[in-house]
Parts: sequence; structure tokens; C-alpha cells
Amino acid sequence: METQPESSRVPAIINGQVVSWAELRDRTSEIAGAVALEELALDRALEREMLRTGTSLDPGAITRERDLLLDELSPSGDLAASAQILEIVRRQRALGSVGFEGLLQRNARLRALASPGVRVEQREVDLSAQIRFGPRKLARIIVAPSEREAAALRREILALPGDRLDAFTARASTRSIDASGARGGQIGSVSPVDPAFPDSIRRALDSLGQGQLSSVLAIDGGFAILMVERDMPVETPSAAQRAQIERELLRRKQRLEMDRLADRLLDQTSVSVLDPSLAWSWEGRGGGR
Repeated sequence: METQPESSRVPAIINGQVVSWAELRDRTSEIAGAVALEELALDRALEREMLRTGTSLDPGAITRERDLLLDELSPSGDLAASAQILEIVRRQRALGSVGFEGLLQRNARLRALASPGVRVEQREVDLSAQIRFGPRKLARIIVAPSEREAAALRREILALPGDRLDAFTARASTRSIDASGARGGQIGSVSPVDPAFPDSIRRALDSLGQGQLSSVLAIDGGFAILMVERDMPVETPSAAQRAQIERELLRRKQRLEMDRLADRLLDQTSVSVLDPSLAWSWEGRGGGR
């Protein structure tokens, strides 16, 4: 059975009138042309790199990428929930069957090329386990644009009778410039060894007891005051939990290497855009190369 040429296929009909590909082409090029072109450029660069390095995908590579994606969407292992979330993500990112299969294949190729040298050290697992299960404090933060305003807020909270937590939460919600203000200033449980938080915050929280306020701290983007809500229980991670931490660290490090490889390959790829609508999209893409 002969396949109908693409040029003769009718893409849509509006109120009985045929819509041609020519009518859609410029619009679709402007809307998403840069994304599609960059994906094609990376696909071709990956094909060349796979040939150059003699790297090949094993038969289960694409399936593993889909399983990894599902696991990241729902670490609890609830496959039904993962599938539902995946469908939402695909809709949000406009990933139809072609785009989704292309994404899985790109990830599989990138992982095959970037992963061989990626290792997780035991000290990295130890640190992550300590951050997740060791001594931690549930804390809140208020960030003000000036030291004077932060100091004034601190005095207000200390001067009020009753529960300081309520006073702190109310002011964080209405006057903090930090994104945590929407959560009443809550920043979750903080470990004194977690490098994700500035040293000044970790040192201050480590010295505070439940319900206590820190002094005013200078941080990037403003001045902060902290409050400890409560100490979190210290746990001893099981072997299974440590193994899960190691898997998460490995995936994170692989993802970083995959992103670096993709950037390098795209930087080395020459793309000449001849179509005016596609050129408009390509030149205006975010973080364009």
C-alpha cells in the first residue's frame, strides 16, 4: 500500500474548509521551530559522536530511560501515579509520540556517551545520608531588603507576647522578599552540613534552640532572620536507603555530564537557518547559542 506524500496530506479542516501545510508552516515555525531545530541538531550531533566513539545502544536502553523518568516522577514506586504525572508533563511540554520517543532516544544516547566515567564516592553517600537522616532543624526564614528592616522585624517579633512562631510566620508571609514567604517562611529541615545553604545560615541554626531567633544575617539578596521550629529526629539509614541515595546521586551526576555533553556538541554544530519564520524563532530562543 502506497503512503500518501506528505505534501498532499490534509493537516486539518476548519468549518469544512481545508487547511494547508503552507498556511501552518510559518506559524508553527515561529511558535516552536527553534526547539524542533535544536533537537534535530543535537540528534545528528549525537549520531556522529556515537559513530566516532564506537558507542551503541543496547536493546533495553530506551525502556530504561522511560523507567528512569517514571521513577523520578514518583519515587514511591506507584506506577499508576507516575503514568498520570507523565501524561501531564507531556501535555505541558507538548511531547506527542514523536517528541517523546525522540526525548527518550536522546537521553539514552547522552547517557551512553556521558556515563562511563561517572562514579559516586562513598564519602558522597555518607554526606547525603547525614544531610537526610542526621541532626536537622525545621526552620523558617524572613528575608528583608535592608539590615534596618530585618532588625525592626526581629524586634517586633521579640516584643510580642504569646507564640513567636505565629508572629514569625505572619511576618514571613506578608513582608519577606524570599520565595519561602508563600509558605510562612518555612525552608524545611536544614542540616548543619548541607552545602545547599550558606555557611551563615547553617552556623546560626546550629546554635539555636526551639523557638529562638537568630541575629540579623547578611546573605545574598538581602538580610535574614531565622527561627527554629523544632529539632528533627535523628535516624540511622538502612542499607536500602543508602542504596537509594547512591542511585539518586549517580543519576544526578549523570544528568550533569549529559547536559555538559549536549551543550558541547551543540556548540560544535553549525546551523544555518534559511527560512525567515524559522530564523525569527531561532534568533529569539532563550539562551541562544
